[in-house]
Amino acid sequence: FRVSDIIDLSGGASTKASKRSVTIFRKGNEILIDLLPFYTNGDFNSNPYVRGGDVIRIGVQDAKNVISCFGAVQRPGEFSFHEGDSISNMIKYCFGFSAGAMLDSIEVVSLNINGKIVERYICKAKNNGEILNNKA
Repeated sequence: FRVSDIIDLSGGASTKASKRSVTIFRKGNEILIDLLPFYTNGDFNSNPYVRGGDVIRIGVQDAKNVISCFGAVQRPGEFSFHEGDSISNMIKYCFGFSAGAMLDSIEVVSLNINGKIVERYICKAKNNGEILNNKA
């Protein structure tokens, strides 16, 4: 079985669970797992097999560390932010742009803890979905 199988067999993760903060405890070692690439792109490398004696812990999504992606994407949603994430990654996790998306005006907004805008900029995408002026 893979990690996702064990989670499903246990009744599934709660709505507050973070698919990006999963830990396998194996013989004194901690293996950190980000399941989002598996769920969105079928990347089996991010969904390892479990072994007898493994313990799996699923973290809670940190409400202060969330990226919301909505608008002209296939599957809008909220995702836990991980160091190194980029706009291109987030678009992939949303299954790409929807038909008719305006690739020359992708608005990116950063909010502070009080919900006030601290940064706003517009970026563009190529026809292949690659984001130009991509910020992490």
